[in-house]
Amino acid sequence: MEKEFFKGVKLYIDSQYIRIITRYSVSIYGRTSTLPAFLLPRDCSDEELLDHIKICFENSRDISEEEYGNDSLGGWDAVMKILKIKSLKNFYQTSVCLSLEWTQKQTGLIKKKEEMAVHVDVWKYYVGKAASQTPADETFDLEYDETSPEEFVKNLRQIMEEMYEKYHVKSNNEIPKAIKKPGKREIRSLVQKKNIIREFMEKEFFRQIYLYVDSQYIRVVTQYWVYECGMCESVPAFLLPRDCSDEDLLDHIKICFENSRDISEEEYDKLGGWDVVKKVLKIKSEKNFCQTSVGISLEWTGETAVHISVWKYYVGKAASQTTADETFDLEYDEASLGEFVVKLRQIMEEMYEKYHVKSNDEIRQAKKKPGIREINKAIDELNKKDTSIRKNVAKKFGWKQSSYINWKVEGGYYFYLVHLNCYGEATLYVKPLYIDDLWWDVFEMSSNKKEPMSLRGKGAFALDGVRIMETPDLFDIRAEESEYELEKIQKYSDEDIEKIWDDVFQQIEDEVKRFLKENPDPDSYFPGEEHCHGYYALITYLHAGDKQKVLDKIAEFRATPGRICGTLARSFDDGKTRDGLDFIEAWCLRELAEQGDVTAQYKLGTAYEDGSCVPIDNEKAVFWFRKAAEQGLEEAQNNLDLILQDKQETQA
Repeated sequence: MEKEFFKGVKLYIDSQYIRIITRYSVSIYGRTSTLPAFLLPRDCSDEELLDHIKICFENSRDISEEEYGNDSLGGWDAVMKILKIKSLKNFYQTSVCLSLEWTQKQTGLIKKKEEMAVHVDVWKYYVGKAASQTPADETFDLEYDETSPEEFVKNLRQIMEEMYEKYHVKSNNEIPKAIKKPGKREIRSLVQKKNIIREFMEKEFFRQIYLYVDSQYIRVVTQYWVYECGMCESVPAFLLPRDCSDEDLLDHIKICFENSRDISEEEYDKLGGWDVVKKVLKIKSEKNFCQTSVGISLEWTGETAVHISVWKYYVGKAASQTTADETFDLEYDEASLGEFVVKLRQIMEEMYEKYHVKSNDEIRQAKKKPGIREINKAIDELNKKDTSIRKNVAKKFGWKQSSYINWKVEGGYYFYLVHLNCYGEATLYVKPLYIDDLWWDVFEMSSNKKEPMSLRGKGAFALDGVRIMETPDLFDIRAEESEYELEKIQKYSDEDIEKIWDDVFQQIEDEVKRFLKENPDPDSYFPGEEHCHGYYALITYLHAGDKQKVLDKIAEFRATPGRICGTLARSFDDGKTRDGLDFIEAWCLRELAEQGDVTAQYKLGTAYEDGSCVPIDNEKAVFWFRKAAEQGLEEAQNNLDLILQDKQETQA
C-alpha cells in the first residue's frame, strides 16, 4: 500500500486524566491507536502537556503488522495497561476525545509558522449495539508556532475544557438512557424497510414557502416536512390580492417562514392538512389550482440567501405542475427588505406572463397530447415484443434467456448480456466460472452452485462480471427534450426489432471469439482492479492462492470508502450484519491459521472473541488463542488467560 506519514495524536479527557495516544497507520488494519501512550493529570502544566504531545507526534508513523503485534510496542493491550483502562467500553463512556492531525506533510514539528496547522476533531460517546465514539461534528483549526507554543497550548486547553463539559457523560443514569436509544443499524433498517424519518433522526428546519400566482390572487403556503408523508403544503396559508402592498406580502411570507419546520404526522392532521389549505385559498380542485397558477418556490439556503424555483402547468392524465427550469437567487437582508420584495414581485410577474395558461383552448390543446399513462402503455407493449423477439434471435446464436439477461458458457467463462428495457443499451459481461463457485463457498451459500445458470447473471448474491462491450440505446424513442415520443415508440415493427437483435448478437459473437482468443485460460484471466468490482478482484487473488494479498486489499478497501460498492451482506443471530469483506477475511484467516500461521491464529481468535468478521464463539476463540500461545505469542496467552478467568468467575 502507498504509505504516507499520518502524524496524528489523540487526547482522551476524563474527570481526572488526559490520556495521550499516538495514532499509527498499520499496514493490515488501517489507523490504530497504540504506543507511545501517556497518562497525565488533568491539571498538568502546559509545558508537560506539550512535551508529551511532541513525543507522540514524532513517533506517529507507518509501522508493519509485525512491529505492531509482536515487539515492545505491545499494541492496544499495552495502551490499556498504561492508561489504566479496565475495558474499552468504560474508556469511551468516561471520556471525550480530541483528535489532533497535522494537516501538512512534514518531518518534524520545527517548521516555519505559515507551514504549521493542526486540525482538531471532537469525538463523543455513542451507544449502538456496542459502545463506541462518534464524531461530535465540532472541528477546530489551530496554528502552531515553534517560537511561541504557549498560544497553541492555551487554545488547545480551552477547547479541551469546553468540549469535555459539553459532551462527557454526566452520570451513570445517562448511560442506561443512551443504551435504550436505537443504534445506527436499527435506524438504517427502519429507513430501508419503511422509507420513513423518525423523531430520533436529526432534524433541520426546512425553511421553504410556495407562492402560487394567478390572475387575481397570490396564494402563500407554508411547506412542511412531515415524517411519513414527505413534503406537504399546509397551514399557515394566506390568500392575498394580486395587487397587495409589498409590506403586506412580506408580512405574510415572514409568518410562513417562521412556521416552516419539521412536524409529526399527528401535528399535520391537527393543523388540518391540505383540506384546510384548499378552504383558506378557495381552491375547488387541485387540478384547477394547477391549471390556473404559476408556482414560485422560496427556499432559504442561508441566513441571507433565498433560492427561487419556478413551476408551471403540466398535463399528463392528471393535472400537476412541473419545474420550468428557471431559478433565481436573491439576497435577503433585514436592513433592506424593500429591495428584496421589489425583485420578488418582478420575478412573479415575469414568470406568470411567461408560463400561465392563457386560455381554455390552451388547456384543451394540452390535453390532446399523449399523457404519461398512454406513453407508458406503449413502452410496456414495446418491451413485451422486444423480450419475445430477443429470445428467438438469441436462440439462433446459441444463447439462453432469462428475464432481462441472455447467457452462454464457453471456454470456462460465463458470458451474459444485460438489457433491462427497450429504452436502454445492451451490455456484455464476462467472468470465469470459478468466480461465483468460490465466492458462494466463501459466502456460505454453496447450494447456489446447483441453481440454474441464469442465477450467475442476475442473482442478488452473484458477483458482477467484467464489462467487455456496450451498445448505444437500441431504440430511438426519445424527443429532443429527452422525453419519450409516442409516435417513435409505436413505429417499431416486429421485423425492425428482429433486425436490431440480429445485428447485436452478431457483434456479441464476434466479441466473444476475440475475447477467447486473447484470454484462453480462465484461471489466469484478470483485467486489473480498475476494470472489475472489488469482490471480483479479491476472489481472483484468493483463487490464485495469495491470501496475504487478499487481507492487505481488504484493509485497503475498508480504509477507502467507496472502493467496495454494493450490499452483499448477511444478518446473523447475534444481531450483527457482516458484509462480503468479513466473509473473505474469515475464510483467509481460517486457511492461514490451519496452516500454522501464528498471526492468523491470533487474529482468528480475536475475531471469534469480539464477533468482528465471524459470530462470537468463545470456544473457538480459546482454541485459536491456545494454538497461537503454543507458538510463543505472548498476546495470545494474555487473551487466553483473560477468557479463562472470565469463564471461571462466571461459573463461580
